[in-house]
Amino acid sequence: MDIGCYSVNLSRFFVGTEPKRVAASAHFDGQTGVDLTLGGILQFDEGVTAHLMCSMESEPSYPAEIIGTEGKLLIPQPWVPQTWPAELYFTRDNKTEVIRVEYADAPEHVLAPYALELKHFCECVRENHPPTFPTEVDAERDSRANMRVIEALLKSAREGRMLDVIA
Repeated sequence: MDIGCYSVNLSRFFVGTEPKRVAASAHFDGQTGVDLTLGGILQFDEGVTAHLMCSMESEPSYPAEIIGTEGKLLIPQPWVPQTWPAELYFTRDNKTEVIRVEYADAPEHVLAPYALELKHFCECVRENHPPTFPTEVDAERDSRANMRVIEALLKSAREGRMLDVIA
């Protein structure tokens, strides 16, 4: 329910649709019932799958890797880039290209992404409009869709079986 939301959201964003089924396995805290470690699979149409692992009890590991039939994209720090410009690595035919992502308004600080989020939130409050990122995404609809997948993953882990994601 915490750090796994980022992997779920990234998967949905890159695939561009909602998963149809999920399966998960988790280690739950015996006293609180909180999922401390969860591994999951999201099944989308067209045979596309996303695999995720999130844990509050293991050594941190932050990269995301998107692998397709024509190449792969490695994002070393997708949630909080350590420096700007951020670097991504695209590999095709065993050749890797470094992609630098510049952001002119980003302060040169590890907390820059949070500063940008806060700036956007303040603009939304001042101008009375909902948050948007990217601009074509309905943030409320996206958040609700993300939670449906997260809830299905948790239910799958608790019940030990693959589940359909109910829209």
